[in-house]
Amino acid sequence: MVRRSFSRQAYALAKSPSPTVNTRNDSPAPFLYQHGLILSSSPRVIRYPRVLVDARLSTSKPTENEVPQIILKLSSILEDVHQYRKILECTGDNAQNLLDVFQSLLFSPGLESGFRRRLVVAVQKLSRKSNLYPTCFTLDGVQLIGDEPVAAGSFGDVYKGQLHARHVCLKVIRMYQTSKSEHIFKYFSREAVLWGQLSHPNLLPFFGLFRFRSRMCLVSPWMDNGAIIYYLENNPNVDRLLLASDIATGVSYLHENNVIHGDLKGANILVTNTGRACLADFGLSAITDPEIMIWTSQSSGVSKGGSIRWQAPELLNIDDDFVPNSKESDVYALACVYYEIFTGNVPFVEVPRDTSVMLKVRAGTRPTRPVSSSPAWTTRGLTEVIWDLIQECWRENLASRPNVEEVLSRLARVTPIDKRPTESVDLIPSASFRNSLGSALDVYNLADLETLIYASHEKPD
Repeated sequence: MVRRSFSRQAYALAKSPSPTVNTRNDSPAPFLYQHGLILSSSPRVIRYPRVLVDARLSTSKPTENEVPQIILKLSSILEDVHQYRKILECTGDNAQNLLDVFQSLLFSPGLESGFRRRLVVAVQKLSRKSNLYPTCFTLDGVQLIGDEPVAAGSFGDVYKGQLHARHVCLKVIRMYQTSKSEHIFKYFSREAVLWGQLSHPNLLPFFGLFRFRSRMCLVSPWMDNGAIIYYLENNPNVDRLLLASDIATGVSYLHENNVIHGDLKGANILVTNTGRACLADFGLSAITDPEIMIWTSQSSGVSKGGSIRWQAPELLNIDDDFVPNSKESDVYALACVYYEIFTGNVPFVEVPRDTSVMLKVRAGTRPTRPVSSSPAWTTRGLTEVIWDLIQECWRENLASRPNVEEVLSRLARVTPIDKRPTESVDLIPSASFRNSLGSALDVYNLADLETLIYASHEKPD
């Protein structure tokens, strides 16, 4: 993180309570609605996390009239190639301040989807170029519960922790070359920025980043039910079709936002206290840097950011190390997860070596159909309709696989009425959680934004 100098006045203002903007029917909300930058002009309360600011900035909260002006100003910048390029060239304090104000706006409810998408992309690009990330993602005061990890994954160890009286999950990135720790921290923090922009009932929220014993960890809610396979072992009579629909809904949301999960498997799907499935580890799914994988991974079953037994045949091409994960490969992996849910086994459970699995998949072999007397058919809800869908998702030809929307449509025809609670108290939205910690600082006003933009243009062409 960049160390800054603060005036006493700026520091005092930075410690003041976070501002709240009450947007009433006579406020600028209709103005934003008219310009297509928010979805509704209905009454709402817009809360902004506070951000670290340079001493040059006023740190005063935006007025109601300034909120729409800030959004319109940013919208025009993101549509102007020259100004956008200047923004992305920022470094140090200027880049940090811009990241913070962009993230502040992303926490606002009701932003028009096109503007939100452009702003998310801007945060990701600026984060990658500057090796920085929004200040609000930095967490302090996380306490470990127990000295040993409770589980281990492909890229890290999982610990249980506590933050402000709430149990949290700490995914600590494993490092085999400590000299690379700063590089790894920057890489994973940039990827975590993506996770921080997504919010859906079937996605595990991202609370922030925390340094633990000189290692980086990703902090998310703690799920007492654990991974879906463990949950099903302890709750064998739950409706698995509802869980299958949950998972597909989460994948659909990711794909709508042009995000590929890249590592769908039972171990990366958790279950809330209300019995709903949510996807985890999609913040790590974009890891394709081969050096990062060598420095952090302990498993030979990890390939191109995913796990071999769940990977589509096109990803297992030994002659091409640069085949990317895709929506189609996610659909293939989704079918493998369904195989886990209904059979209770990982794909190719009878084949002990991952390398042998790779060869079988490349040769066109798919996981074995359960025998007719298997509990998959007799008690767990597997039907010929579902098995046919699974097989279609496993097709060799990417174009012939159904997309996730078609998967959802076909599941809807056979899935019973969902009588589970409509909301899960487990899944506090990421922004709400960070705001509740009081860990942010004051949001920028329009004058501050103009100062930041001017600073970004000070660098000559």
